[in-house]
Amino acid sequence: MLDKITIPSEGYVDYANKIKNFVKQNKKRTFYILPHSHVDPDAVSSSIIMHSVLLKMGIEDSYVLYDSLSSTSKILLSKYPYPLKSIDEIDFHKGDVLVVMDTNSLTKLPEKIREKIEKKYFKLVVIDHHLPLKQLTRLADLYLYFKATSTTKGVVYIYLYLFKTFPKSLCPFAIAGILSDTGFLRYSDKDDISLVNTMINLLNVSLKEFSFLYKSWDTLDKSLIVSGLKRAKYDTINGKEIVFTHVGSEESHLCNLFVQLGFNISIVVNRRYERLSIRMDSTTRHITECLLSNLNSRGFECGGHEGVIGCNMTSKSDKEIFSDIKNSLKECLR
Repeated sequence: MLDKITIPSEGYVDYANKIKNFVKQNKKRTFYILPHSHVDPDAVSSSIIMHSVLLKMGIEDSYVLYDSLSSTSKILLSKYPYPLKSIDEIDFHKGDVLVVMDTNSLTKLPEKIREKIEKKYFKLVVIDHHLPLKQLTRLADLYLYFKATSTTKGVVYIYLYLFKTFPKSLCPFAIAGILSDTGFLRYSDKDDISLVNTMINLLNVSLKEFSFLYKSWDTLDKSLIVSGLKRAKYDTINGKEIVFTHVGSEESHLCNLFVQLGFNISIVVNRRYERLSIRMDSTTRHITECLLSNLNSRGFECGGHEGVIGCNMTSKSDKEIFSDIKNSLKECLR
């Protein structure tokens, strides 16, 4: 069934050929695939699928690394085991290939590796769906930027183009990666829905198999909701209802829940992992690119796709962050 899927023309054929040529030129090197810190299901799934691409191309000396896993990634790997290596187990050598997955920012990678990347210790490949930042583009030997809702979807298309089929064993990771980064298809496009439906049918399971990726009022920690509501600040900009709060975990899930409650835009800061999530409803998603550009010009490190933005934190206070976002929203909601 998957071999019948039409691969979008938006660069994927070119991406696949670039990967093919890069691997051919570096076959004798060791390849390490490294997703961003605190690995989420999109990052781990795209890394696993990319590892399978390398193995199928004859790169046996290749490994998927991690430093820490999110709670949902731990559940995914307990249900569908795949061998990963802790970054602490690895002694890198100059000239190894490092394939960075699902991040546009050096600061979202483990501290142990950053200095080596900056000193050009590796042959560096970056594969990501967030808006590229100079931080990594200037260092990369090959940079693949997918205009997609998830990095996983882009890597699935590369696999399909290169090998004209897709293994059943990788379908759970493809489904989890896409569901995770589209809010269980709330922020999806028709290609996401087509891929997920095809793979669900191939596995002969229901979406309930992946319900651990979906956080509802029933499953989200009630103390987290209460904490987020207690700290929340509210505003209206050009008729759009905005909510801003900060929590210690699950910021993206709380962001989604605020939009489900009826807010047009929700902004949730996670001070523990120094992250910021923004979600927009159907009436405000059109400003995503404007908001991304505006926030990055104000010193944020943001990436995202329609209706969804994620940023690395700055040293600014919550008050300063909210002020910057409000001013950006005023410009984009004109």
